[in-house]
Amino acid sequence: MKLLPKIIDLFEEEWIRKQGGIRLEAEYATSFENSLEELEKALGRHLEGEVHIKSRPSDELIGGYRLMLGDTMIDASLRGRLNTLKDKLAGN
Repeated sequence: MKLLPKIIDLFEEEWIRKQGGIRLEAEYATSFENSLEELEKALGRHLEGEVHIKSRPSDELIGGYRLMLGDTMIDASLRGRLNTLKDKLAGN
């Protein structure tokens, strides 16, 4: 029974892939919750396919979101943007 949620998750992922879609996982700040549907549509247009986002809120994020596609993470959170700015200002 402990493995059932993981089995369902893998089945959903495979089903979406077989249908030609892309499945992403997202953590989002609660302030971003209303924008997830718009993000899903925009990514679908950009990637030219149907995008399905499995999302969950994160208390750790101040604003924005983090997307995971396999091993690749796109950090569009406020903290991630501030860290990028800090690195640029430091010359890294």
